[in-house]
Amino acid sequence: MKKSTVIIMWGVITAAISCLFSLTMYLSGNSNSGLAYLSFLILFAGMVVGAVQYRNKANGGYGSFGELYKVSILITLIVSAISTVYFIIFMQLTPAFMDRIREQADANMVNKGMTAEQIQMAHQMMQTMMSPTAMVLYSLFGNLLVGAILGLLAAGILIKPKPFMEEDNNTLPS
Repeated sequence: MKKSTVIIMWGVITAAISCLFSLTMYLSGNSNSGLAYLSFLILFAGMVVGAVQYRNKANGGYGSFGELYKVSILITLIVSAISTVYFIIFMQLTPAFMDRIREQADANMVNKGMTAEQIQMAHQMMQTMMSPTAMVLYSLFGNLLVGAILGLLAAGILIKPKPFMEEDNNTLPS
């Protein structure tokens, strides 16, 4: 199996699972709950499985930290690109999504005891941060940052360097 095939395949599989999870969270009404952090676990699992496949099927059973980290980052790039396209399409198809986020933010501010003036100021800040362009950029940057951190962990766990000397060649010539 080619190295690029493994990376692309697991990037697409991970992105598909991540997008389906996101859609399920939205449809169930839990988009702002702590369950949303499971998306990081999905990304990590995709990286681990992809890096193991890369190491075992495309790289002869061995993988240095750098190689496995690179695989994890490339998988993250694919997942981030697909997830960003999904997010753009999702925002176009569900304009109520932004309204739901604003309502939830308002309820949180009221529950915290913020004054009307503070809430108005927060609305102005949210207006710039919740533009479609800003949200896409935050999403892309956030995915890449989390992927870089999780990639370090995945590469560190899965490292299996080539032995310095092969068993057949460990004797010196006489």
